Amino acid sequence: MTLVDWQDQAVEVRSRRQGRRLRVRQQAKIVLNDEMIHCEVRNLSLQGAGISLSRRVQLPNTFNLFIAAHSLRTFKVKLRWLRGNQAGVSFEMDA
Repeated sequence: MTLVDWQDQAVEVRSRRQGRRLRVRQQAKIVLNDEMIHCEVRNLSLQGAGISLSRRVQLPNTFNLFIAAHSLRTFKVKLRWLRGNQAGVSFEMDA
C-alpha cells in the first residue's frame, strides 16, 4: 500500500474495484425521511464509498449520504451491499 497525502489520513487501497479507493475516517450521516443515522466513511473513491454504520439497520436502495469532511456535501447514493454494520455504496450521477 502507498501513503497518499490527502487530509493526512488516507492510504491507497488496492483492490479489484474500478478506480482507486482511499482509506479514510470521515464522519457522515445517512439521511432518511424521518431520521439521520450516524456512520463513518472508511474508504472513498470517485465511484463510491465503504461505510461503517453506528448500528445495524435496513437501508433503502437509494438514500442521501452527508459527508462532513468532504466539502460538507450531500451525495445521492445507491446501496451495493450490506453486511452487518458495514455497507458499500455507489455515487449516483445527476442526469
